[in-house]
Amino acid sequence: MTTIIDGWTETELPAPVPSSRTSFETGMEYRAIATVRVALSRDHLAAAADLSAQGNGYINPDMWSVDYTRFLVEFTLTHETLRSLDEGAETMAELLDEKGPDVSNLPTIQAVYRAIDRAYPLQAPAVSVVDREDRGTFVVCSRCDWEQAVGVDAERAVSGGVDHFEREHGTLTPAA
Repeated sequence: MTTIIDGWTETELPAPVPSSRTSFETGMEYRAIATVRVALSRDHLAAAADLSAQGNGYINPDMWSVDYTRFLVEFTLTHETLRSLDEGAETMAELLDEKGPDVSNLPTIQAVYRAIDRAYPLQAPAVSVVDREDRGTFVVCSRCDWEQAVGVDAERAVSGGVDHFEREHGTLTPAA
């Protein structure tokens, strides 16, 4: 079912499963699920996780699972102001500076950033499949001029592209 409301498209809603366990009361009748996409810097993510962890019985950030780290970030986004998140991001960036005035918490701050890197890894450019009308379908590298014709075995061609990327440019995903 799709309806148009004031120029917006509304499609059938997914089952109401909020990601933040504390956001909704049990048994509540849902009227809508609002999804907000927020672009955050690494410092903002670290600040959000750190803010939630402080009120959640702070444990060693190296022990945080990906799900727990994401829960901490989402909890902060639903309970803190953007101003406090901005201030927290500035503070985290300052505390991460090894030459900064206060390095007493540096190991913990670095652990928070490692948890963020596990939960929100960079998406490294890799390989893609392109159709060159004049020459056919190719697997191409996003970082250099390497390309390989797909031929009849697309899976093998893509695998060859991934092998090339890792051999020439490093791993596809950052190390945890």
